[in-house]
Amino acid sequence: MRILHCCLSCFYIDEYNYQENVLPKIHHQNGHEVKIIASTEVINNNKSLSYVLPSSYKTPEGINITRVPYRRYLPHVIMKKIRHYKYVKKLIEDFKPDVILFHGVPAFELFTVSRYKKNNPNIRLYVDSHEDENNSARNLVSKYILHSFFYKFIVQKNIQSIDSVLYITPESKDFLKKYYNIPEDKLEFFPLGGVIIEEKQKKEMRLKVRNELNLKNEDILLCHSGKMNKNKKTKELVENFIKIKNENLKLIIIGTFTQDVEKVVMPLIQSDSRINYLGWKSAEELMEYLAASDLYVQPGSQSATMQNALCVGTPVLFKNVKSHEIYMKGNAFSIDNYNEMEIIFNNISNDNDLLKTMSKKAYCLARDILDYNKLAKKITE
Repeated sequence: MRILHCCLSCFYIDEYNYQENVLPKIHHQNGHEVKIIASTEVINNNKSLSYVLPSSYKTPEGINITRVPYRRYLPHVIMKKIRHYKYVKKLIEDFKPDVILFHGVPAFELFTVSRYKKNNPNIRLYVDSHEDENNSARNLVSKYILHSFFYKFIVQKNIQSIDSVLYITPESKDFLKKYYNIPEDKLEFFPLGGVIIEEKQKKEMRLKVRNELNLKNEDILLCHSGKMNKNKKTKELVENFIKIKNENLKLIIIGTFTQDVEKVVMPLIQSDSRINYLGWKSAEELMEYLAASDLYVQPGSQSATMQNALCVGTPVLFKNVKSHEIYMKGNAFSIDNYNEMEIIFNNISNDNDLLKTMSKKAYCLARDILDYNKLAKKITE
């Protein structure tokens, strides 16, 4: 089967652990012929948006990627919102896909894949959506001109050609219905997932990393990661951690800081020898640190790392929001205010069995709804 992944609504970053990286990799491993058409948008080492030249190349696994440029009939600042590219029609026709997964709803190129579907009605066309009101329609122009008018127009003109619109959270589903008026029968839940790391491999990863960190068996390791801006609530996490005086409670922080947060948080980190800032780590390294941790802490903005943590059997702490409800199966701490972290950290410090029980439930939940191997098969069945 020939499977085309279109990453034209947002950036595409090579060799990351995002959905648009993992699903093509699994499809390739399962023997399918896979191609990725991507924009030239990337995230650079400073975690800011930048651009690369149009090019064609292969991933380390051998998947063909073609990065295409925007058309130039309007200024770049407008074209990057319209998302209309050169060469997409020809690339699709040359590849002759059996299945197209279009990552992200808002893009003019929905017209292109829709026309291909109309000319080849036996293929399947899926569109996945990560949009919600936490990350989209955040200002008046975006809300009323882009999403409520322009993107809605694109969706409504092409909705009949789309087999399913895959939403990652209930909040994303609400967004699709509110802004694009997508009917219920076109919507299908398709969460961000992860690759299940089985317990034997997890133990090997855990031993390796904890030896590197000089941790004892009785030490309880918390992990926090991401691009740490104010929305990540890293400051609130560190402040609550410092209040707990148990020497066996440790915290590792992985990722990069925005300058405003770094000025505030780094002095707090340096004030407590139990906190270890590790800087940026690759996707593979991050998985090892998640496996070595006893609790992944995400008190602020959402991140796919939370799902990855569950897939290595690591319990999580997150904010009590609608999109997290499905992940609350005895494997998670859910907080309404940030001071609750102090209570939770104190409780896990005094109960050696609590996190072990939650780890087993994390694995159960991950195998049930988050396994990317199962999710990848949904696209091909």
